[in-house]
Amino acid sequence: MFILKRVGCVGIIMVPQCTSLFVGNFSACHCLSSTKRHSPYSSVDIERYSYLVKAVMSSKRLSKQRRQSQGPPARILLNRGKYRSLVPSVTRILQQTLSRQQIFYLERWKRKMIAQLGDEGFEEYSQNLFRQGKLFHSTVEDTLLSDATSMDKESSEKAEYQPDVQGYMESISHVLADVSAVRATESTVQHAKLNYLGIVDCVARYRGVLCLIDWKTSEKPKPFLSNTFDNPIQVAAYAGALNSDGNYKYQVENGLIVVAYKDGSPAHAHQLSSELMLKYWATWLLRLENFPEQSTSEASSSFVEKR
Repeated sequence: MFILKRVGCVGIIMVPQCTSLFVGNFSACHCLSSTKRHSPYSSVDIERYSYLVKAVMSSKRLSKQRRQSQGPPARILLNRGKYRSLVPSVTRILQQTLSRQQIFYLERWKRKMIAQLGDEGFEEYSQNLFRQGKLFHSTVEDTLLSDATSMDKESSEKAEYQPDVQGYMESISHVLADVSAVRATESTVQHAKLNYLGIVDCVARYRGVLCLIDWKTSEKPKPFLSNTFDNPIQVAAYAGALNSDGNYKYQVENGLIVVAYKDGSPAHAHQLSSELMLKYWATWLLRLENFPEQSTSEASSSFVEKR
């Protein structure tokens, strides 16, 4: 579980005190949000917040006591009960804390697409993307959960995939060949103290390293990590929730973002080292602090924890 040492602010310097408290009690002091941030990433001063970040992530170090034999992959379904709205999702938090620049480019892209397709055409386009993405994720999950030999089938047998995902699955085939020891697929994680949740695509070993894996599709090539926009923040947020969630008896320090392409061209696999995860976790904390509903949701967090 992430543990945060109590931090005292002296001017703009953060001084850690000896008292410890759960991360759920964290609320960034005014000095964290007093300066204007021109982009979602460049605003995070890792050196300035090093005490905070290291304290939050310190409990992630694996110990022999926490290493347990691997069982079947976890798949914890999202509780869609009446109290679900009290716990916002990572996706919703990121959407509602976009920078003005991000909003501008998204709106410009939307207007361009509507001009080309019309309102109904754009709506159909969006629904098709959602449907393909959902089918892609379920196909990847089925592949990972099947017998390991299924990942080494000949290309002629790949025709068994539905046409809408055939290209995507061909795109990630070289990545799947390096994935092993699956620990979780399409499984819900929740950070009870920070009051957010999400659904993790996959936790498995990639080239021998345990990673939280996020599967993405794209119509345009994304060869660089910077092309994935807020995806690294999303992965770090999921890892933070998983590491604090009692349903998972292990810790994840690394991430992997896999961008698949419909034309079957090789997917880009962007690895996130533990150092990069620290960086994006710091960014996530700032986004979470700026989430409009956070003050309201914190008031009910004690109730949610008793569910």
